[in-house]
Amino acid sequence: INNNVEFNYSSYKREVLAAIWAIAHFQPYLYNE
Repeated sequence: INNNVEFNYSSYKREVLAAIWAIAHFQPYLYNE
């Protein structure tokens, strides 16, 4: 059970970090438009 929880948390954390990076990366383009 612990392994599944850790895996789900790391996967969720990775997706959140990816989303934050994408927003930060595309923010200037969104503001320019």
